[in-house]
Amino acid sequence: MAIEKSIVRRYLLLSVLASTLPVLSIGLLYDHFAGNALEQLLGEKITTHLKATANRLGAYIEARRYQVETLANYPGIAGFATVAKGASTGEIAALLQIESDLPDLYGILFFDAQGRLQRVVPGQAASGPPYWNDRPFETAGLPITALSDTQIIGPMPATDGDSGWLLVRHPLHARQTDKITGYIALHVRLASLTEQLGTNAGAGALQPLLRTPAGYFNAVGQANNAGRKIITGPEILPGWSPSLEVESTGLLKAFALERRALLGAVLVSAALIVFLFYRLSQLLRKRVTLLLDGAEAISSGQLDHRIVEHGSDEIATVSYAFNAMSSKLKEYLDLAQ
Repeated sequence: MAIEKSIVRRYLLLSVLASTLPVLSIGLLYDHFAGNALEQLLGEKITTHLKATANRLGAYIEARRYQVETLANYPGIAGFATVAKGASTGEIAALLQIESDLPDLYGILFFDAQGRLQRVVPGQAASGPPYWNDRPFETAGLPITALSDTQIIGPMPATDGDSGWLLVRHPLHARQTDKITGYIALHVRLASLTEQLGTNAGAGALQPLLRTPAGYFNAVGQANNAGRKIITGPEILPGWSPSLEVESTGLLKAFALERRALLGAVLVSAALIVFLFYRLSQLLRKRVTLLLDGAEAISSGQLDHRIVEHGSDEIATVSYAFNAMSSKLKEYLDLAQ
């Protein structure tokens, strides 16, 4: 039995190791290198996407800043807020009405030097405060971001049925002096800014967000409590930058399916190899057992015993040799008697 264990078990173990280890090694190496290559490719794609988004957001903010600066420097605009309502303001009123009717604006607001709201010019998209006085319009407590002489106030998230907004505010100076007499502000739709983020990337696995001093906002201007991994892009303003919220289960979903399929194929191949070599070892054990039984029978004097064996491999050759030996031995014994 010691010989049986030595030959059969070693044959099985070495055969399984020699056949399964290369398959498993190739599968694991492919998984490792393919994963690294995909992550590098996705990383470059995400970086490019964030840079392009930052450029769009920056261009939008710059356009609003240029617009409010142009209005602030228009002759006579500084005195518009102090003119009594209903009084004729002619060209300035017409200009402000045209500017306020842009789809990105709710209207144009005027503040005094202390930041108190003085006058509003509603646009076509105007809704909620300060255009209707049923609720107060407050800017106190909102973050303020400086962009040269212009200030970005907000953003203000959507609340109580009102849409989100931000102010792009620029100081008004007295004629030929640096004294600030008030402010003019564009009342900007927050959604018009966040629309520059674009749509979801990576089949829904990467949600575009806008990081602001007031928190994160999604592409439709709604506040977002980012709870998963966040990839932040270049800043467009201090504290403002495009971001991507990563859904780890979806980012590499397609690759994960292929990885599992590859792993399954490797495991199935390994299992088939183990099964085949186990069956071969059983056959080998059976044939070796026949040799051992024949040897024991001959050693006990059963010279008529024959080992049943077919084929022409090594074990069959040994069986034929045993049978020939027992036949010769029986002939010698018969002659001796």
